[in-house]
Amino acid sequence: VLREAHQNKTVILSVERLNRINSMLANLRPGPAPLGMRRVETLQLQPEQDPSATALAHQDAVPGPLRSLLRVLGARGSRGSRLLSFLLFEAPFTRALIEAGERDATQRRAEIAAFLGLDAAYGARID
Repeated sequence: VLREAHQNKTVILSVERLNRINSMLANLRPGPAPLGMRRVETLQLQPEQDPSATALAHQDAVPGPLRSLLRVLGARGSRGSRLLSFLLFEAPFTRALIEAGERDATQRRAEIAAFLGLDAAYGARID
């Protein structure tokens, strides 16, 4: 849980730093940017459904030794769902994560395609 929070904070801080640099570059006088810097666009994608909830739905697939470890750590039920989402690699769980990611990407297909510069002019199908 702490590692996930640290990673999320690191991503947030990196995007904030990138946005500040982009803003600085936009306010420079015309001409070459210092140190060869250039504007970098970002697109934030987050899962619609929390992976922890998906892990909790698949907790019956947890192998016995891992279940024992979670019990010893006090990470049972919803209290342990985040840790479980990092440790659970059983096929039904990973399949559910992939399907959720595909659903999320499909819902934002046009936005993702625009960000990547894909359009009909280059033969890309985004419908």
